[in-house]
Amino acid sequence: LVYQYHEVLGFSPEAPTHRLETPRDRDQQLLDRVSAQMTEGAPDQALALLREEMAERAVSPAVHELYRRLLTQAGDQRALLEHGRLFLHLLLLDPRQDARALTLARECLDLDGNFTTPEIEDGVKLARRAATRGQARLALELLRAALRTAPRHRDAPEWAADAAEMLLRAPGQEAAARSLLTAMRPRAEGAVQVRIEQLLQGLQAP
Repeated sequence: LVYQYHEVLGFSPEAPTHRLETPRDRDQQLLDRVSAQMTEGAPDQALALLREEMAERAVSPAVHELYRRLLTQAGDQRALLEHGRLFLHLLLLDPRQDARALTLARECLDLDGNFTTPEIEDGVKLARRAATRGQARLALELLRAALRTAPRHRDAPEWAADAAEMLLRAPGQEAAARSLLTAMRPRAEGAVQVRIEQLLQGLQAP
């Protein structure tokens, strides 16, 4: 209010003498400090500094990427998976980050074939994005991981139908597709049930 009515009050405010630090500035300073520690041969200190900052505030994708590089160098697969779940959630909030999200999912699945996101629906959403981008193998692996993790999820029959259709596009996968569909058949309802029945009928031996 003082600034808004300074003319009435006969007050002439001066411009702030101290510029507030922006998140970008803080991230760049953090990156510089971590790089300096790495140059000095102190990777453990660099990782500790990154963990401390990431626990206190949101950081930029560049900071997350550096953290993953250091974890990879340290061979810490458990931390890579834990961070992968967090980072994927953040990437999925921005459609412009789809390509990086899919690459990250591939990295995590290569570490653990049962890798899933904290919210199982996020993993399924990512699987569908992978399918639309022609990454059928990644989409299938994400769907099957979701089914192994949450087989009683209300949408699991639909996931099974999606996965079965992907399997049937490749030769020699009929048995795997039938297994998925048969397991979810008793829990399917409505349009999904019809879809599963049609797929199973198509799999019947002539």
